[in-house]
Amino acid sequence: MLNAEQQQFVRSELAIARHREFSQAIGESRTLPANDGLPEIRVKCVYSPSLADLSADSFAACVIDEGTKIKGDDTIVGTGVRSINAAFRLVLTATPIKNRFPDVFHLAHYVTGGHYEPTARFPYGKVDKQDFAEEFLVSERNLTKEENSEEKRRFIKFTPQVCNVHRAWKLLAPIILRRRKDDCGEDIVPKLRHVVRVPMGLGQAAAYQFHLKARYLDINGRPAVGAKLQALRIAAANPASELLIRPEHDVTTGNPRSLDTYIPKVASTLELIRQVMERGEQVLVFSAFQNGLDVFSARLREAGVPHLVLDGRLSQKRRGELARLFKQGPPRAVAEGLIRKCGTHPVALCGAECMAELHSFHLCNNVILTAYSWAFDKFEQGINRAHRLNSPWPVNVWSVVCDGSIDRKLEAGIHEKKDAAELVLDGHLLGESPAEVNLHELLRIAQSEFKSIKTMDEDELKQGWPHLRAALGMAFLDWRKARANKMIQTKEPSNNQSRIPLWRQRFSQHL
Repeated sequence: MLNAEQQQFVRSELAIARHREFSQAIGESRTLPANDGLPEIRVKCVYSPSLADLSADSFAACVIDEGTKIKGDDTIVGTGVRSINAAFRLVLTATPIKNRFPDVFHLAHYVTGGHYEPTARFPYGKVDKQDFAEEFLVSERNLTKEENSEEKRRFIKFTPQVCNVHRAWKLLAPIILRRRKDDCGEDIVPKLRHVVRVPMGLGQAAAYQFHLKARYLDINGRPAVGAKLQALRIAAANPASELLIRPEHDVTTGNPRSLDTYIPKVASTLELIRQVMERGEQVLVFSAFQNGLDVFSARLREAGVPHLVLDGRLSQKRRGELARLFKQGPPRAVAEGLIRKCGTHPVALCGAECMAELHSFHLCNNVILTAYSWAFDKFEQGINRAHRLNSPWPVNVWSVVCDGSIDRKLEAGIHEKKDAAELVLDGHLLGESPAEVNLHELLRIAQSEFKSIKTMDEDELKQGWPHLRAALGMAFLDWRKARANKMIQTKEPSNNQSRIPLWRQRFSQHL
């Protein structure tokens, strides 16, 4: 007998299978030729028709912004938009390939007519995505699983490497208009990258070392490398996070998490925020973890600095409303005559997953990256929320990296070419094809780099918090006053040590 949860699962799986069976031709309009005196008949296939199905033949042209939203095979947005039978179709996207080369399939298939059968313009039909992937990607077949499988089906794993770049270029070049920001004929401000390397705190290092030694096992009793790396990412960002727990059946000595949330990474990020406010500017702080944003939010509240927290815990509508407040701009924009009245929030704490796309903050010229994600493109897209064609000032990107942790490797991935498929759009490949992310290699790097770390006592760091808290409060008061008198200090940060408090100089000696 199946329990209630299992019965619900079976019903859901049967419903999905039935939907796929009857919806293979959703949105297809076919013409039956005239026969035996009967006129020509146009038939449209619908199954549980949506508004997109019912109005599919109502538009002469369809322009799709943020085209990656239609890349999903079975998503509501993807199937709905792709069912619109417009004669003229244009898909706009800054990331036609986000993870793997097949992401471009539905975009290319739709703009070439979206026909169910292959055509001369796009020799793949609506259901040929698997054939498309096999044609252009290096794949690995598991022959042992195929032999032992009762269904005798093929077990194929696709790698990121493109094996047929010349044919791909011939297929995509006629339908893709490739333009980078530098090719748009407009002067765009530079993107200035800065790496801030900070030591681990003593308690943070102890928590990080615990998870390096702890035994992480999956349900089959094999090493769970991914779970261990996830814990190391969290420990590098917020060692006091409640997400850090002892693995089941683990007997490693020590505590899985620290008691201190105020670590060198937090202190250095708050110092950067202070410098930004002193210049009369705004800053976006990106983190892959929500509890990391909560740590910054608590410190900013204590210092009396208004800020916005924009992450997945808010609805899309609410995030949009708060984003409009931040988009009003900083006092520097008022001083330089770009806007008449600025906003009231100098800082926005953003979740990388929900705020890296669909927003434009051209008057914000500072981005701080703290907790890093496996998805390298997310942070690059987050940076591009501030680095726009209409940005008036150079954009500063601050990567706060915890030395001796997995941060360094994850942050390096933002600057490297992540996928050979990206270069297919330009018609050439890298000299060395990048390999897929190897979790075992990442763990080996994390273990080797931790051996030579420098640490800083959190208690010593806390002694400087009252001074930094007061400095943050004063910086915001100056930021707020600048809205009225329009006197903004716009020079870049100085390296003059004589103006740096003693506790901050001691902190910099650990770097």
